[in-house]
Amino acid sequence: MVLSWLLNSLNENVRNSVLYFDTAQSLWDDLEGRFGQTNKARLFQVQKEFLCLTQGDLDIANYYTKAKQLWDEAKAVSGFPTCDCKKCECGINGKLFQYSEEQRLIQFLMGLNGSYTTIRGSILMMTPFPSMSQVYSLLVQEERQRQVRTEPQFLGDNASFTAGTTKPIAVQRRPDNRRSNLFCEHCKKPGHTVDRCYKIHGYPTKTQNRGRGGYKQTFNRKAYKYLD
Repeated sequence: MVLSWLLNSLNENVRNSVLYFDTAQSLWDDLEGRFGQTNKARLFQVQKEFLCLTQGDLDIANYYTKAKQLWDEAKAVSGFPTCDCKKCECGINGKLFQYSEEQRLIQFLMGLNGSYTTIRGSILMMTPFPSMSQVYSLLVQEERQRQVRTEPQFLGDNASFTAGTTKPIAVQRRPDNRRSNLFCEHCKKPGHTVDRCYKIHGYPTKTQNRGRGGYKQTFNRKAYKYLD
């Protein structure tokens, strides 16, 4: 049953090369000998990609996801040493795991954008040093708070009242051009007609009053009748 499970889990090309093994142990040993070795070239590439990884235009979630993929791949090809003697009392495995997690966390903080300098400094000052999940939660909360602060605020009733009480802008009217089409047949001049010609009906007269009342005009009643 185990042998069938292993064969069905393999790629077709790899399965054809181990199809005639009699036991699951012999099949597993062959696969481990071919694919269980550390790939230094791939490890170099993964480490280089992670050291050059920066947040850039990514949000915190996508940046963490990309970094986590590189961590897992590096762990798979690095062959990280662990103690398997089952007699260790110093807890070296736990210490090595904690050390590797701290190194990943510091590299993750180094790749953040400069806008996270304040919260990054606060995280580095924490005692004891937080885990990756705690740091991720803090950064996501900070990102959400920034989104709330940058959202456009709704204009309330005061703004609506101000907009409603704003005085309308006066529209300037163009001068009336109807007089430009008028023409007097008597004096042969534009701007008026015969029924309003001064030369026929007389000119308006004006008198100057030098008293306290200022300037005063009086018009010829006959002319005013036609000029109104």
